[in-house]
Amino acid sequence: MTSSDLAIDFSKLTPVELMFGDDFEEAQQLAALFEEAELYLNSFAWCESVKNVYFGLGLSDFIGIFLFEVVPSAGEPDRYHWVVAGDVPPAHFASTNCPDPAFALKGYIEEIRGKVDAAQERELLKLARFAS
Repeated sequence: MTSSDLAIDFSKLTPVELMFGDDFEEAQQLAALFEEAELYLNSFAWCESVKNVYFGLGLSDFIGIFLFEVVPSAGEPDRYHWVVAGDVPPAHFASTNCPDPAFALKGYIEEIRGKVDAAQERELLKLARFAS
């Protein structure tokens, strides 16, 4: 086991095959989020294949947070990746310093907030150049 493996709190995760919702409709929505997350992760060349998947958090068809154990290609050091999918921009990141789904969601929000801030700053610079 690597140090990143030891940092993950698997007690807060459910193997995806045991994932369930409050009713049939929610279970189907969560399954669709999982499929979206898996397709997203498999779109990267460094992801040779998926070994295991764990469900972390989900809200019907709005957002799902999953932990994937992958077989990485040469050069990719991380086996575990969090994937956020749903009615939000998809994202993935290594599990380093991200031991559970709540930390993954916090990291996702911080990353998106940083992108929004950078976009706003670029637009303000464009406006300042235009005004001068």
